[in-house]
Amino acid sequence: MHLGTHVPRLTSGETEENAVRTSRLAGIAMAAMAALGLGAGAAAADDFDVVRQVSVGNAPGPVISGYGAGWVINQTDNTVTRIDSTTGTTRTISVGQGAVAMATAANSVWVLTGQGSSTATIYRLNGSTGAVQKTIRAALPIPAGDFHQGGIGPAGGYIWAGANDQKKLVRIDYSNNKASIRATPSSYEGFATGDGKIWTTVFSGSRALLQSWNPKTLKVEKSINIDSINDGTGEVFLTYGSSQIYFSEVEPNDDGATTVIDVGKSRIGNTFTTNIELQCTVTGNNALWVGVDYDVLSGETAKVAALNEDNLSVLRQQQPFPTGSTNGAVGCVAAGSGYVWVPDGQSPGSVYQLISSTTSSS
Repeated sequence: MHLGTHVPRLTSGETEENAVRTSRLAGIAMAAMAALGLGAGAAAADDFDVVRQVSVGNAPGPVISGYGAGWVINQTDNTVTRIDSTTGTTRTISVGQGAVAMATAANSVWVLTGQGSSTATIYRLNGSTGAVQKTIRAALPIPAGDFHQGGIGPAGGYIWAGANDQKKLVRIDYSNNKASIRATPSSYEGFATGDGKIWTTVFSGSRALLQSWNPKTLKVEKSINIDSINDGTGEVFLTYGSSQIYFSEVEPNDDGATTVIDVGKSRIGNTFTTNIELQCTVTGNNALWVGVDYDVLSGETAKVAALNEDNLSVLRQQQPFPTGSTNGAVGCVAAGSGYVWVPDGQSPGSVYQLISSTTSSS
């Protein structure tokens, strides 16, 4: 069953003129839930305001915001869907198998594909239209598993792509789309870019280190011991914020957690704990946004939360997400330009476009 039927869904190519107006969504949502027997009565005070629910492909997961749109990878379709943030109209673009991550830079969206293969393929899409501008191949194996096995982002005037357990990165020149392989100081897990640097997690013997690498030399500029927040058994991913890194780890059959690290002061801060189905974290619209899927083992329902960027206190959250569902479904989360984008990870799938207010609408 497709979850989250509380808002009428825009089909591919449908315009806002033919869709339900935003101001009427709440009332229509409640009527739809009642008709479908979903219960819930009235929306909870912390429910986010939904602009629209947009039909996309199957298993929508990794998502980003940029160039007036939301962009989502449909994981089992080998496609990316661009959703116009003003009209809700969509364009779906074919990309390679095993797409795991996206980034924005140089008026383009860069899509890293090739999970489970010995060769990565990066698609450069036009930021305004989604048209494929260039297809770039490089010898970067991306391990099988979830989409956190690979990452891509801008630093030092280049696009960089990385994959867990590798001792190399792919560097792409914006100006000519030429890719080259660059050796790294060590193998790594987790990959992010920000403040003109490359950020990774390195395991050295019994030690866990958060490191920043200079994008010109790939030499280590900073190394922060994070043994106290990492036990080496979970899936690791990183998110960059303003002078901060958010270190996330998902433990097998246990909890997921995100910890804020002040990289300027090399200081480990507070931790936000969730269940094993922690999917994504992203900074944007003055908050750290966390997407957590339904956890079968614990029975904890899916949720979307906005956290204070400094101390990780909860500013606002909705659980279950989406409204009216029993268990909820969250595939990832992205934020930017006043909106939050939440794919549901279902087949067929939807993406929810939310108003990103971090205060209750009640």
